[in-house]
Amino acid sequence: MKYGLIFCSCLAACAPHTNDPVASMAVMQEATHASANLPSLTGAFSPADPFAADVQEAARFAVQAQAVNTHSRLIYKDVLTAQTQVVAGRNFRMTVAVTEDGQPRQAQVKVWRQLNDSYTLTQWDWMP
Repeated sequence: MKYGLIFCSCLAACAPHTNDPVASMAVMQEATHASANLPSLTGAFSPADPFAADVQEAARFAVQAQAVNTHSRLIYKDVLTAQTQVVAGRNFRMTVAVTEDGQPRQAQVKVWRQLNDSYTLTQWDWMP
């Protein structure tokens, strides 16, 4: 509950100023109720739509970056699974289907989209 009180104080401080104690208490009660509904795993990965534009963009970046890093011929095919995590920007953890030298393969990848919308490939693991 300690965090709920901090959350309430922040919202109350941002609320329009009033000398009405009943209105101020209503703002604080609403903030407490809102904080009780927050997910308990803040910062955890959560499921994402593999067809979402931002997921597709991150996957295409990952394939291109891996091809450049390894000097291999990779062709992007599909995103099979996707999760996102809000950090200072957003992490995308995906299973992508590619073709490497004509052979179908899958990889577990992680891409970090920074706040300035630049991307960094942080993980590429081939799946067996």
